[in-house]
Amino acid sequence: MTIEHLASFCIVGDRDEGLPDGLTALVTRLAEENLHYEVLLVVGESWRSTLVEAGQELAALANLRILIVADGTSPYRRRRIAAAEALGDVVVVTDPEEAMRLDLTDFAREALVNGRIIMGARARARTSFLPLHGALRLLTGYRVDTRDLRTLALPRTSLTRLLARPTAGIDLRFEAKRTPERYVRKIVEASGPSDRLLRSRRVDLLVELMSASGPRFLKGFALMALMTLAAAAAYAAYVLGALFFIRDLQPGWFTLSMGLSGLTAFLSLWAVIGSLAQARIIELLDSRQRDEVIEEMGAVSFFRQADPLNVALTGEPTRRREKR
Repeated sequence: MTIEHLASFCIVGDRDEGLPDGLTALVTRLAEENLHYEVLLVVGESWRSTLVEAGQELAALANLRILIVADGTSPYRRRRIAAAEALGDVVVVTDPEEAMRLDLTDFAREALVNGRIIMGARARARTSFLPLHGALRLLTGYRVDTRDLRTLALPRTSLTRLLARPTAGIDLRFEAKRTPERYVRKIVEASGPSDRLLRSRRVDLLVELMSASGPRFLKGFALMALMTLAAAAAYAAYVLGALFFIRDLQPGWFTLSMGLSGLTAFLSLWAVIGSLAQARIIELLDSRQRDEVIEEMGAVSFFRQADPLNVALTGEPTRRREKR
């Protein structure tokens, strides 16, 4: 069954992954299942020479776009780059390992029909997170679950809203706890990653969760500073009351107490304003300024079978009247 919309399939691996095995078979299968499609592959700059050597083979693959990014770019930023460059009405973001085993066309079809984000999930969790991941999962605004796969299908409207967020990288991987988007988990049979990939992905996930949770932590710190400000104001009121109602006060106690409460109130107010301002700046900061596609390779044509005039001629063309 073919999809009559433009479908984009983004293949995003880890930091050191290049051309995936079975790329030709994958692109051929997607070409058979989809009428209008494109395949985006994100690789590091160190794989440029390999791409040049395989130039003829890659050129034979229709509608394949290869995005070359800087080495060391995290997988979450690579997913955001691929999704931002995709042109389709529905975009499927996955990794090479899952792309070979899952029916990506079925993911795209369900996202189009339901108008919701389709997330692949295992029936059972294979691995567990580190203790620090568990704490961050409770503090952050994401439903981090080891059953969730790295394959995600998004309609264009949902993708546009997610890309507008500064945390789009992790938004394209896990479901946010507070979001207007509707997620539907698609249970599939899938094995877990290797131990080497699992360790690398744990570190990337830890860094991304801490980065995405920065505004949340700053707002919590601002709340604590606000409570300290209230306590300083209450202590200052106590000191003023003691000055008027208590006769025998130690010399210098009033001056020292008012100085301490004033200094605490000033520092607390500075912390509140600074934390809220930084949180707002981080929320408004667009991470796309730090991401850059160094080069794009591939020849894509979505209109190879289209009529040159892009119109349908139903009758014989009328002849021009001869000039008298």
